[in-house]
Amino acid sequence: MVTKFKQMKKTLFLCMLLFSISSFAQTQDETLVVAENQEAQIEFNKGNTLFKQNKLKEAIKAFTDAININPSFEKAIVNRGNAFLQLGNNNKALKDFNSALSINPTNNVALYGKGVTCYNLNKLNDAAEALHSAIQFGLNNENVYYYSGVVAFEQEKYSKAKDFYTMAIEINGQHAFAYNDRGSAYRMLEMYDDAIRDYNSAIRIDPKMAIAYNNLASVKWKKGDLDDAIIDYGMAIRMKPDYYIAINNRGSVRFDKKDYEGAIRDYKEAIRVNPKYAYAYNNMANAEIKLEKFEDAEANYTKAIELNSKFGSAYLNRGICRERLRKTDEALEDWKKAEKLGIKKATSYIKFYND
Repeated sequence: MVTKFKQMKKTLFLCMLLFSISSFAQTQDETLVVAENQEAQIEFNKGNTLFKQNKLKEAIKAFTDAININPSFEKAIVNRGNAFLQLGNNNKALKDFNSALSINPTNNVALYGKGVTCYNLNKLNDAAEALHSAIQFGLNNENVYYYSGVVAFEQEKYSKAKDFYTMAIEINGQHAFAYNDRGSAYRMLEMYDDAIRDYNSAIRIDPKMAIAYNNLASVKWKKGDLDDAIIDYGMAIRMKPDYYIAINNRGSVRFDKKDYEGAIRDYKEAIRVNPKYAYAYNNMANAEIKLEKFEDAEANYTKAIELNSKFGSAYLNRGICRERLRKTDEALEDWKKAEKLGIKKATSYIKFYND
C-alpha cells in the first residue's frame, strides 16, 4: 500500500507539470493520505480493543498492520511496544519505544515504557534517565513516580526512592504498592516506625497483600518484637500458603527465640515449597548445629552450596560444622573458599588453625 501510494504521488506530480492541473493533483494527494490514515486508524483501534481484551498477540498483529500502512504512526508503535512489554518480550518492546522516540523524542508515554522496559532488563541508569525525561515532558501520574521509586530503590538511593513513592501516593492515596515500597525505603533508612506505618497502610488498602505482612514482620523482627513478627509472618503465609520466603523468615525468628525444633519445621516447609531455596538449607543446618546434629547439618550446608556455589556463609558454616566433626582439613578448605567469596570472618578461623 505504501509503495503504491508513493508511486501515485510521483505520477500525479508529473501530470501537474505536463497539464498544469495542480488543483486536481493536490486533491487526489490529500484523498489518498486521508484514506491511508483511515485504514491505519482502523487497525490501530482494532489493536487497542484486542489489547484491552488481553489478546496481546492479536493486538500486536493489528498494530503491526497499522504501522505497515503508516510507518510513522507513533501511537501504534508505542502501543505495540506496550503489548510486547506485557508479554515479557522486553527487547522488542525497547526497540518499539526507541522507534517512537526517533519520531518524537518528547513522547512521554514512550519514555515511560522505555523506562519500565530498561528496568526489566536491569539497565537501571537508562531506566532512571527515561523515567526522568517522561516526567520532564509532562507525564504526571502515579505510575511514572512509582516506577521512578522502584528504580531508585534498586540503585540504593533510598531517600530519593522514598520521595518518588510519596509523589505517587499524593496522586493516588490508594496505591498499596507505593505504600509498601515506601515502607521498605524507610526500613533501609532505619526509620522503622515510619516503615511500620506504611506497611499497615498498604494492608489497610489491600488486606490480602502478603508481601506487606512479610515486610511488616521483618521490621518488627528488626526491632526485637519477635512474637509480633511471628504473627505477621503467619498472616503472610495465610494469604499466600506457598510464600516460602515468609516461611523461611518465620523459621529464623523462631531460631532467635531458641525454638530450634520449630525453626526446623519452618525451614523444611520452605524447602518443600521450593526445593531450590539454598537459604533454607543453610538456616536449617544452623538450627541443627544448635541441636548438635552435626552430620545432618553438614549435609544441609552441602546442599545449600550445591544450589549456590557462591554462598560464602554456607562455606563458613560448613567449615565450623566440619571442625566439630574433627574434619579439620576439610574445614580449612571451606574457610578458604569462604574467604575468597568475601566472608571476612573466615580469615580468623584460617589464621587460628595455621598458627
